[in-house]
Amino acid sequence: MARVIPTSGMRTVRHATSLFSNRKTLWQMLRAVFNGSYRMSFLTTAVMVISLIYIISPIDIVPDFILLFGWIDDGVVFYLLLKRLNMETQRYIRFKVMERKNNGF
Repeated sequence: MARVIPTSGMRTVRHATSLFSNRKTLWQMLRAVFNGSYRMSFLTTAVMVISLIYIISPIDIVPDFILLFGWIDDGVVFYLLLKRLNMETQRYIRFKVMERKNNGF
């Protein structure tokens, strides 16, 4: 009998594996952002800053000393960060394609 896997779990895995397979593109995108040749969307920048502050700071909605539940909220925030970075990486790829097309390559 075949095992049934929920699709929402597959989408979660797909976001993480897609970002992992595009890790070189992610680093190129971040370098381009710091160089000023590419500008991330405001929403992506806000999500990155807020989620990193939330994950690093000891102040959480659910305190970390509550064993399992304290880490779940950090995991949800990290998932949202991965999902947003995956979308921004796809946007960066489209930007690079259009840049090459406009330069005549």
